[in-house]
Amino acid sequence: MGRVAILKIGLGNFNQGFHVSLQVWHHQALPSAEIEGKLSPNPGIEGSYIAWQTRFRSLRTMSGNEQQSHRSNDDDWQIAPSLTVQRSVREDVDACRQWVQLLEANMKTWLQTSADENWQRIRERLGREFANHDDEIRLVIQAGETQLWKLPWHVWDLLEQYPDVGVSFSLPEFERPEVQPTSVPQPNQVRILAVLGDSNNLNLQPDQEAIRDLEGAEAVFLEQPQAQELIRKLRDKNSWNIFFFAGHSQTESDTGRIYLNDQESLTIDQFKHALKTAINQGLKIAIFNSCDGLGLA
Repeated sequence: MGRVAILKIGLGNFNQGFHVSLQVWHHQALPSAEIEGKLSPNPGIEGSYIAWQTRFRSLRTMSGNEQQSHRSNDDDWQIAPSLTVQRSVREDVDACRQWVQLLEANMKTWLQTSADENWQRIRERLGREFANHDDEIRLVIQAGETQLWKLPWHVWDLLEQYPDVGVSFSLPEFERPEVQPTSVPQPNQVRILAVLGDSNNLNLQPDQEAIRDLEGAEAVFLEQPQAQELIRKLRDKNSWNIFFFAGHSQTESDTGRIYLNDQESLTIDQFKHALKTAINQGLKIAIFNSCDGLGLA
């Protein structure tokens, strides 16, 4: 199974800093290391994130995506209303890029130079684990505040130095779902149910081409399907191995919503029973290549 490094981000905020801990697990044995530390305060991260989101949502409205602009944007970090709508799209694009660059710079500084001695010990231990190529290692970032998942962790110097390290996010508390045994025969090919949802102002052609080019895979595409069609396909007795969605999505009070077409959308709760059926019949992976959709996790 390889190694797993679990970085737990506990109580705190960007004004006071966060308590953190690191556990390193080797092949499902007991943790070989556990270090506690603290990430220093950095209010610039939250400020630049809010400013970027404000400009980005203003840009979506100005670019003519009225459907998206009328969807609620429920975020734990309150986003101020768009400023004026008379700025040019180019100005807002440039502003978005500048705020993203500032957010990434703040994030990189925060993760690299936090003064806490034990945080530096955490960095050093992660660096040694990442440099060990004897087997694979995954980094799991556990945080109860899901807004932390939305930050650009990919700019962390350790992850830039070791790009092959897999990164995932989880809540501190979770339960492994119980999968009922099934007598459904597993196909020789990997079966993919690929849903191409609402694509207003999106180009989903690269997603479709990438899936079609996969060797040893049988892909079935649903383009802007109706909700009933999607649910019926998920329950297909022939079983799926991978569920893929591309299109618009958003998070509403920690609940994810996907937009199937310009008329219909579904929350996770509305098709979770169909997903459970697919899991019991062999579904292993669900991939959501969409915008504000961390609530889907």
